[in-house]
Amino acid sequence: MNEPTDAGRFYALLRFEEASLALRAALKMNLVDRIGDQQLSRDAIGEMFGFTAQATRTFLALLEVMEILQSSKGQYRIAERAAICLADGITTSRKPYLAMGADPQVDDLIRVLQGKNGEDAVPLYSGENAGATVMDEPDVAREIAVGLSSRARNFATPLATAISTQGSKAKTLADIGAGSPYVAQACLTAMPRLEKAILLDRPNGMRFAHEIIQAEKMDPQRLVFQEADFFSEVPVADIYVLSNTAHDWQPQEYALIMNHIRRAIPPDGLVCIHEPLLLTNWDTDTAWLRALWMACYALTLLRLTLGQGTCYSIAEHHEITGKSGFHPIGNPIPTCDGCTALLYRPTTVETN
Repeated sequence: MNEPTDAGRFYALLRFEEASLALRAALKMNLVDRIGDQQLSRDAIGEMFGFTAQATRTFLALLEVMEILQSSKGQYRIAERAAICLADGITTSRKPYLAMGADPQVDDLIRVLQGKNGEDAVPLYSGENAGATVMDEPDVAREIAVGLSSRARNFATPLATAISTQGSKAKTLADIGAGSPYVAQACLTAMPRLEKAILLDRPNGMRFAHEIIQAEKMDPQRLVFQEADFFSEVPVADIYVLSNTAHDWQPQEYALIMNHIRRAIPPDGLVCIHEPLLLTNWDTDTAWLRALWMACYALTLLRLTLGQGTCYSIAEHHEITGKSGFHPIGNPIPTCDGCTALLYRPTTVETN
């Protein structure tokens, strides 16, 4: 496998277009004027604009990085610069200029934020017992799978290295929502004690893993292919990897996957959540640019999944996994292409 080449700058450039879209949507909804000088909770803002819960947290996270909103102790208010530059009817307003050239995508975004997808809208993925998805269309799904697998190919080695820091003695690994064999293959190389790596995904995603193995002339000897719905079951394993999987789902669906893992994992097992992370603070221009990139990517996911997906912060990952019976170990480990590995162990429940 080739050495990874971090393409993060290109991903960032692609995602910053979401900031432009978010700004135009905020202007069209008169967000600055409607909030005014109020201090409101996230839920109150969501209710004011008719947003879904997932859309509210995602959109507000981006507006905060864009310095349209500020938050403190769970309350949001309009930032001073935004109040001066983006409001109606004041001499300092840049709104008339910034709002010119409205894009039809703005209306599409607002509909996604409000959960008003058309009857003919088809999601990229779907939750438990849901209907048809984009991934059920073979030609389109193949293009998506190949595109996503190229990213997995790039971060597979640094991700396997991160996992091996805590999982070197494991014998079995399950890659949940695998889609491609690259991460599992890299883990088999990095952790020689692994006897097998299980690739688990739905049939409409798993079919491309076989094609990739053939194209790459990989040795599938220690790979086990399991076509299954991870909302219903996961196999028993010493290590579980969810790489760029959690961000496709709402918190309750993410938690459902983690609950299945908690029931199957041994007491000394390991879970690796590998994701782009929402950043909640920044003190340099470089850190701000990264925070903007991550927040824009969260909006991309929300749009692609018709309101289901988003990025989560470290605190949110800890909260969701904690409720499922896991605690974090070690420090977050950056890999490449904007992703970070978070490692967890099952929490021991003490009884009197």
